[in-house]
Amino acid sequence: MGTRTVLELVQEFCGLRGLPVPSALMGATTAAVVQYRALLNETLREAVAYPWPAVKVQSTFTSVATANQGELETLFPGFNGFVKDSLWMSPQVIPIRGPLTDSSWAALTALGISGPPYSFWLSGGSLYFTPTPAAGNTVTAIYTTDYRYFNGTTPKRELTEDSDTCIVPDRILLAGLQAFWAKAKGLTGWEKDLTRFESAVSQELAPSLPSFNLGDSNMKTGPRIFIPPGSWLT
Repeated sequence: MGTRTVLELVQEFCGLRGLPVPSALMGATTAAVVQYRALLNETLREAVAYPWPAVKVQSTFTSVATANQGELETLFPGFNGFVKDSLWMSPQVIPIRGPLTDSSWAALTALGISGPPYSFWLSGGSLYFTPTPAAGNTVTAIYTTDYRYFNGTTPKRELTEDSDTCIVPDRILLAGLQAFWAKAKGLTGWEKDLTRFESAVSQELAPSLPSFNLGDSNMKTGPRIFIPPGSWLT
């Protein structure tokens, strides 16, 4: 996550390019400052399309004995989408499959199958389970948010204060400002600036991305024999 405020970053950006340095972003109506705010938002829209750890959240809620478990925004504040295969039901400790297609949801609910296993469907901004679970179970999920800014520790979707910080590192935001500012101005070489921005994003994300082992099985929760390293010869 970023550590410097959006105002400090824009002031540095302007100072490095010999542009007039604004004393404030919010509330200012000059064309330049209005453009800086727009460029900040454009940079964040592009940046948060990548899997930043800061946009992932693990959360729980208690199931109710109806198909509709509630609005996604209420169950998962800032909801943008579920991380694949991350919904689980306890105390049974079983996965909740999904999201179902509309036709699969219609078929399963029409058949009236009792469970588990459970599946989920997304419709109208709400989360649905089939079969209907018992009330009081704990549902755990990992999801991504559409937050872009923070004020202190409070996440936000929109830029509202000069003291806001960004959900991406400062150097990423500065690289994005350069790329999208140069593109807006029609400067020669803006494509290279955009490539540098995308490369900076990839480099910043690389250490946090999961590694893949071709020997891993997708059925990580299935029964298996495990021999601890160091015990192979005993």
